[in-house]
Amino acid sequence: MDRDSVCGMEIKDTANSEAVVYKNKSYYFCSLLCKITFLQSLEKYVRKDYSDGHKHHHH
Repeated sequence: MDRDSVCGMEIKDTANSEAVVYKNKSYYFCSLLCKITFLQSLEKYVRKDYSDGHKHHHH
């Protein structure tokens, strides 16, 4: 299950959702608005993601 990095909503259908790939990681969004918000504050959301227990990261 993926979550919208901006609003936290669950994304059930990732194939048809808005997505951004950044540093080899995919971020999915419930709407274009969340995607734009993410892109405008990219570092804020990505940094938050990295401090979140490193769940999806391969070293």
